[in-house]
Amino acid sequence: MAHILYVDDCPMSRHTVQTVLQKSGHQVTLADSAEQGMKLIEKTSLHFDLFMIDFDMEETHGIQMGKMIRSETRYQQTPMVMHTACNLPDIKNAATQAGFNDFFVKGEYDRQEMLDRIHSLLLDANAFKQAG
Repeated sequence: MAHILYVDDCPMSRHTVQTVLQKSGHQVTLADSAEQGMKLIEKTSLHFDLFMIDFDMEETHGIQMGKMIRSETRYQQTPMVMHTACNLPDIKNAATQAGFNDFFVKGEYDRQEMLDRIHSLLLDANAFKQAG
């Protein structure tokens, strides 16, 4: 299955999402800040198939991290998902403009919906790679 980087400063969110994703067969790497996440991304020995990023983190917020990821040539087409408690149209719009492919509001979806949407993003990304 996919290797997913999940970045969130909330330990409970990291644990919950990691458990759900791992139970469905995904490999999950966790980071508790954008800075830690970017260090993992910059390691050339690691490859991620999808990024799931919280919006509201100390230091660097998720939108900024998404822009940094998109500036990495090898991750320009990799799916990114915003995972946040902030259900504001301005944030959703900013996430879309920064290159995020989907937007999850914490507590407003069920686990199966999250897995289905992630699976769909991964299938689309795989089709894009094969076509290119």
